[in-house]
Amino acid sequence: MSKFFSLMFGLIIAFSPCANLVARAIGGPATKVIVGWNFPTAPGVQIFSPPKKNKYYHVLTDTGETLYVAKVLEKLEDDLCLGGKKKHWYLLPDDGPVSLNRASSLVIVIESNVKTQLRAVATKPPDLDQALLSHYVDGIARAGKLTNTAYGIRNAGYQDHTQRVVIILTSKAHAQSDAIDRIVVSVADIDGDNIRERYRYGKSRGDSGDLIANFAAMADIDQDGLADVLLIDQGDFHGKLLLIEKNNQWHKQRDDWGDPC
Repeated sequence: MSKFFSLMFGLIIAFSPCANLVARAIGGPATKVIVGWNFPTAPGVQIFSPPKKNKYYHVLTDTGETLYVAKVLEKLEDDLCLGGKKKHWYLLPDDGPVSLNRASSLVIVIESNVKTQLRAVATKPPDLDQALLSHYVDGIARAGKLTNTAYGIRNAGYQDHTQRVVIILTSKAHAQSDAIDRIVVSVADIDGDNIRERYRYGKSRGDSGDLIANFAAMADIDQDGLADVLLIDQGDFHGKLLLIEKNNQWHKQRDDWGDPC
């Protein structure tokens, strides 16, 4: 089991003095983003590395709102891979029952020094120039020499006149094939007739196995209305991927799930 990748956030929120105090308090080297697993038979959201003492764990909804601040349950359970027993960690609501139906099966979890209440990412129905969007997607396909393409788009917040979107573009070698051979994920900001790409990554299918890319969840850590954490599910134990914006630069962070059996 690998260790969590630490990530520092410099948080700036231009709202109230109180909000600024909260933003500064949850920033710093102890603040990081991890992936949790929400499944029906679990007592709470499962995480995959030992939680730290004196830290607060925030379970978010799929739109980034703080669902609850957790208490940690450690259980010694059967190891279904190797046999014997193994420690597992679950994040339970700290203050009364909370419905986990508001969280997706893959969950963004924030570890920080203090409790905080994040608001959901500001979203509204996409208002996009379809010709502009098609031209942008066609440019990605040409650059990657993709064939038999299809794409989906997800709103990831807005601020003033800027709308952030996540575009997942898929490519097949043959039109009648069920298997996706390549994916491209693009994070872009749209302002009127301008599209500014903020980040792009691609992945190809190997000799075997499926290739997918599903938008699982998002969060707005600096609370400016635009998502700065995106959780992408690529369909296997090695495929949970966090895209995180820090200092106006986007980075990939792999989850800490263990190797499958």
